[in-house]
Amino acid sequence: MNIVRNKFFLLLARTIDHRVGYDDTEKPDVPVLPVKYALASFFFRFTLVLVNFVTCMFIIANILHHW
Repeated sequence: MNIVRNKFFLLLARTIDHRVGYDDTEKPDVPVLPVKYALASFFFRFTLVLVNFVTCMFIIANILHHW
């Protein structure tokens, strides 16, 4: 279960362009947060993306409702 969760986390993190490695020794091209802070940063960034997506859906629904 942990391996599946880690693969899903890495896939989702790379989808929203959050640079993350498996551990502190695997470093991407740019400076990043240590692994213990990367998860908190990821959830913060994912929440921002999710809020933007939900906001767009409400705007589209409002436009279609009043069309």
